[in-house]
Amino acid sequence: MLAAIGCFANETNNVTRKVFDFKNKDGRLVGSYEDFFRGKDKIMMTTSSVNSQGKLVVRSRSYFLHGDMMTTELAVRKDDKLDTILVYHPGTDDMEVFRRSSDGSVSPASTELLQVFADYHSALMKIGPDAEKDSKTLAVLHELGQKIDAAMKSSD
Repeated sequence: MLAAIGCFANETNNVTRKVFDFKNKDGRLVGSYEDFFRGKDKIMMTTSSVNSQGKLVVRSRSYFLHGDMMTTELAVRKDDKLDTILVYHPGTDDMEVFRRSSDGSVSPASTELLQVFADYHSALMKIGPDAEKDSKTLAVLHELGQKIDAAMKSSD
């Protein structure tokens, strides 16, 4: 069972931050996410989880414009670095996926990897507020996550 704790913190540059921490049943921090707002508009969101060394590390960072998610960076490999970039076209299912190499260079992802990320994104956009209670939806997301893992391994 996870518990979520939220709080607001004000920044001096008119950016407001809302933090949610997730703890396990023993009260140990296992993850968090932060939403950043300029006025009422969400401009950025980060998600973090505990890595194998027990440190809380950023797993994703998403950027918003006028309420639409524009770009997401993900840490998919085991080295905790943001290595995958998703670029969205708001109002459509169109997106593009890029991979960052260990030397910092960026290149387009394979067509297979693009397709599995597009399928995952499409499934997420269709989820309603009760999705976490729906085992069928969770099973579909889990299966798509496994397809992403397989496509990542074949593209490395």
